[in-house]
Amino acid sequence: MGGFCIINYFKKIKDDNYLIFFIINDEFIIKTFSEINPLFHVIKRIIRYQAKVLFHFFQFIIHFPRNFNKQNKIIFYSISKNNYDSIYPIYEQVKEKSYLLSSDYRLSGKSNTIPMFLPLVASLIFIPFLLVFFFYSDKINKQRIILYLDEILLSTGFRLFTKPYLKWIRPVGIVISHDQSFYGRVLIKIAETNGIPCFFVQHSAVTEAFPSLITSYALLEGKDSLDKYFPNGYNTDKVFLIGSPKFDKYKLDVNKNIKMKSVGICSTSSMEKNQVIKLVMELKNQISNDNIFFRPHPGEMISKKYNYQSVFDGIQFSNSLIENSFNYCKNIDVIIAGNSSILLEAAMLNVYPILWRDSNSITKYNDDPSDKYGFIKNGLAVPCDSISEIIDCLEKVKIKKPDVRTNASLYIKNINTDWDGQSADYAATIIKNNI
Repeated sequence: MGGFCIINYFKKIKDDNYLIFFIINDEFIIKTFSEINPLFHVIKRIIRYQAKVLFHFFQFIIHFPRNFNKQNKIIFYSISKNNYDSIYPIYEQVKEKSYLLSSDYRLSGKSNTIPMFLPLVASLIFIPFLLVFFFYSDKINKQRIILYLDEILLSTGFRLFTKPYLKWIRPVGIVISHDQSFYGRVLIKIAETNGIPCFFVQHSAVTEAFPSLITSYALLEGKDSLDKYFPNGYNTDKVFLIGSPKFDKYKLDVNKNIKMKSVGICSTSSMEKNQVIKLVMELKNQISNDNIFFRPHPGEMISKKYNYQSVFDGIQFSNSLIENSFNYCKNIDVIIAGNSSILLEAAMLNVYPILWRDSNSITKYNDDPSDKYGFIKNGLAVPCDSISEIIDCLEKVKIKKPDVRTNASLYIKNINTDWDGQSADYAATIIKNNI
């Protein structure tokens, strides 16, 4: 009986941390683990965890009073700015009976914040269980545990904390746009178990590696995500195609240029840094610096991956932690990116999307590294395998930039329809009707 409980507990930890254990592939784990000193890495993670406890203690003192008088509302929960941007337009439609909540302290000026100090401390109780989990794990999962030690540990305390926290704030519903990490998964599982309906709002394009949805309701962007989440059919009372709420206010900003003038480069964490720098250098030789817009992924902004690189002097820079993707895409005619949903968002604005399939990029997830979201297969993005191919492609677009917006209709239900740009209103109606 005891052995069964332990195995079940281990399964819960792995499912709560779905991204770590099921989406990040073995090859990436093995490569990353080979580049660290395991002992130093664990010590570093322990020190980092202690620093988080202290930091969030002060955040707790500063922000916790804001959480009073927030009971019996619809919670709009985000764990990052990308999540926040996806759900905020819907929140605006029902804000009189809702409030924003986040576990990301960087959103404390925009959202109420979960008192993360409490789950951070609660997690310390589970250190012996985590050691047992490590001991009984196979080699690859031992490496995963070491690499993401502090995050996996925090997930155990977050589960313990969430049940009484939800009882205290008594939400009537939860709207969420991320379900791959423990923040979203634990919240959804406990809420649904206690009869609180949860609404999943898609915040990016979807791959087959994503977990099955565990919310009562799914508000998806289009047919592509519907087919991937529900290949065997779906309940029309629970699943809805709503388009993209975060696009609504940009409907009038659709690009009408017939020739390329400006180019955007969006890097992702899997793209090789030196190759990105080479591309920027080549583009600076081809077009005016004022017409080159560089945007690192939010994770790269946090890690300061491209800081202190003189090659970026003189070109336009977008801070993805501050400026949202649609506002960025308004300034460009062509976008160059790796496997990123920003290619879809660009196409929605009729910005010509180029998917750079650089062979030096890191394959991190259990999906197709040459066409993660099916953008090439479905005719949304143009593939380029080298910098020279990108330059050749840009030469053609300088002469005539094709209209590409219709190509996004497989992914976004209401593209070029009579309710184009009205997704948030539709989503809010669904939520209100099912609370």
